[in-house]
Amino acid sequence: MTETIGALVLGGNLNGLTIARSLGRRGVPVWVATTPNIRLASFSRYARRTLPWPEGECAAQVEYLLGVAERYRLDHWVLFPTSDESAALLSKFHSVLSRRFRVSTPTWDVLRWAYDKRSTNLSTGSRARGRLPTNNQSSLGSRSRGHPLYFSRHIEACYTCLGQSVHCG
Repeated sequence: MTETIGALVLGGNLNGLTIARSLGRRGVPVWVATTPNIRLASFSRYARRTLPWPEGECAAQVEYLLGVAERYRLDHWVLFPTSDESAALLSKFHSVLSRRFRVSTPTWDVLRWAYDKRSTNLSTGSRARGRLPTNNQSSLGSRSRGHPLYFSRHIEACYTCLGQSVHCG
């Protein structure tokens, strides 16, 4: 359908609306895939098309996305999740989806640390033992792939792949 690289936002919630507005203002074509009961992002003037989002198994949702890419020729469009669940979906199926799309989430080996709150080692037991880092400790300044602060650099890279010159601090 188009050779322009655009964004396919997975979810019509407030997060989806924010993404649609942010990218749409910069001239990026934005489509929204959402369930019928959460369509806020679909009503944005920047949402050029709304697609139904299938309920059910992850594998079926991935097949749906690949079918949409094929049907509408959305090669190299960027997938943007709007929830933990959609971020996990994109992350777990990163390699399959990357054949047709640009995936804005890191692979599961990186995202799982932020997705599973128990894996972050910020449990009550860690707090009680005083092992929580403070703001002035150097570990919070880390930008390594396994560290949660890596994600701001990853989002910056997504803007770059859309041809935007946006710096995310």
